[in-house]
Amino acid sequence: MRTLKSFLFFVIPLIIVLISLSTYSNISKVINEYKQTIINDYAIMIVANEPIDKSDIISINDIKIKDIKNLERDIIVENLKDELPENSLGQLKEKLPYFYQIYLIDYPSSIELKYIENELKKLQKIKRVETFSSDHSKTYSLLLLNGQMSKIIFILTSLFAIFILMKQVKIWFIENDRRITIIQYYGGSIFYGAMPIIRLALFSFIVSSVVVVFLENIFMNNLSLFLTPEIINILPENMDMTFDYIAIFVISFLISAISVIGVLIKHKVK
Repeated sequence: MRTLKSFLFFVIPLIIVLISLSTYSNISKVINEYKQTIINDYAIMIVANEPIDKSDIISINDIKIKDIKNLERDIIVENLKDELPENSLGQLKEKLPYFYQIYLIDYPSSIELKYIENELKKLQKIKRVETFSSDHSKTYSLLLLNGQMSKIIFILTSLFAIFILMKQVKIWFIENDRRITIIQYYGGSIFYGAMPIIRLALFSFIVSSVVVVFLENIFMNNLSLFLTPEIINILPENMDMTFDYIAIFVISFLISAISVIGVLIKHKVK
C-alpha cells in the first residue's frame, strides 16, 4: 500500500507537467502556423510618386523583404470606368500615383513595424505608407499572450513537480533511515541503499510518459470531440508528433532524475 502511494505521488505530478508540456508544444505549433498564414496574407501598402523596385526597399537596413508587388494602374482605372467620364479617366491615369504591396519574410512586432514605416517614409519616391498597425498589433499581441501563458504554465508545473518529488524522496529517506544506515555500516554506498526509490522513479517516469503519449494520441485522432471546427481549421494539416513524444520521455526522465539525485547528493553531503 505504501509503495502504491509513493508510486502515485511520483506519477501524478509527472503526468501533470507532461500534459502542460504537450499543451505548450501544440499551442506553439498552432501559433507558428497561424503566424505564417498571417505573414503570407499581410502586406504593407505604399503609395509612390515614381515607379520603385525591390532594390529601393532593400537599401533600407533591417527590412527583410520577401516580395514587392505592383498594383497595376490600368486595373485601378478600369474599376472606375463606370463611375467617371472617359476624359476624366484619362486625366486620372496621368495623375494617378503608383501603388505597391510589400510582403515581409518574418512576422514583425509592433516596434519593428513602426521602424519599417518610418524608414519607408524617408524615401523621396514614397508618398504614403499604410501598415494597418492597429489590427496587426492586436493579432500579434494575442499570439504572444497565448504562447507566453502556455510557456509559463509549463515552467510552473515543472518546478511544482520537482518540489513534490523531492519532498517524496526525502520522506522515503526518513522512513528508511535505519535500513540505509545498516547498508552504509557494512560498506554499501548511499546509491545502493537508495535503489528502491531510484527504481520507483524510473518506473514512474516510464509509466507517466506512456500514459501522456497515449492520451495525446487519443486527442490527436479525435480532435472533433475536443475542439470546435474553427480551431481545427487553423491547426497544421500534418502535425509530426515524433519530436513531442521524444520530448515527453526526456522531460519526464530529467525531472525524475533531478528530484532523486538532488536529494541523494544532499543526503550524502550530510
